[in-house]
Amino acid sequence: MSKQAIKIGVRIVERPQSVSTPPGQPYRPAKKQLFKAIATCVINGKRLSKTASKEGENESREEAFNKLATLVAKQGAFPVKGFGFEESASE
Repeated sequence: MSKQAIKIGVRIVERPQSVSTPPGQPYRPAKKQLFKAIATCVINGKRLSKTASKEGENESREEAFNKLATLVAKQGAFPVKGFGFEESASE
């Protein structure tokens, strides 16, 4: 019996905002600038998703994919990268 290939798509749902101190306001150190990514797929008619927040955009995409890929593999399917992943030109 062969495993079913499931495409997992990842997108960034939250980007860091530029921080500026308004005139007359005391300086406040910036919080960590985090990218929030969500990975989604459909398996056996059920929609599954996992999120991740990291300082780098690519790191957050990979983390979300890895979390969902683990869940998909536990369901007996084979996770495949879908939309949201650009091929690296340096390979």
